[in-house]
Amino acid sequence: MRAIFDRKTLRHNALALLAVACGCACEEPPPEPTDEPDADPCAVVSSTMGGERGLYACVIETGCAIPSCHGSRVASQGLDFGSLESTCRGLIDADARQSDLPRVSPFNPSESWLVHKLEGTSGASRMPPSTSEALPAAVVAAFRTWIEAGAACP
Repeated sequence: MRAIFDRKTLRHNALALLAVACGCACEEPPPEPTDEPDADPCAVVSSTMGGERGLYACVIETGCAIPSCHGSRVASQGLDFGSLESTCRGLIDADARQSDLPRVSPFNPSESWLVHKLEGTSGASRMPPSTSEALPAAVVAAFRTWIEAGAACP
């Protein structure tokens, strides 16, 4: 149970009293203080490869570049996702070892093996592997959008 006189509540109440004393005609009261951490920068992934909300930082670095998969030491299927640069080299116009398609064909997501792997289509086993949860549809859509826009890498 939250204490009645904790700092956040006192501050909230003092601001509300100050607003009333100054004649503020607020239509709704100020928001209640919360103990929640700041919003996750990756809650909405951008359809770019770089940046703090980009596909590399929010998806690849945290979920694919792990030591047992596509990290620098293992590099499963020859894909080293240990850095943004090695990720771009390994994806864009690179031959997929399991398909005649390139891993990423800029401007053409339907001809990109990466999209087939993420969606589990065209005979591709889904990535991440079946032992993991599938990527949210919005993340797969962000990869598609990145490829449709030319698959630019910083």
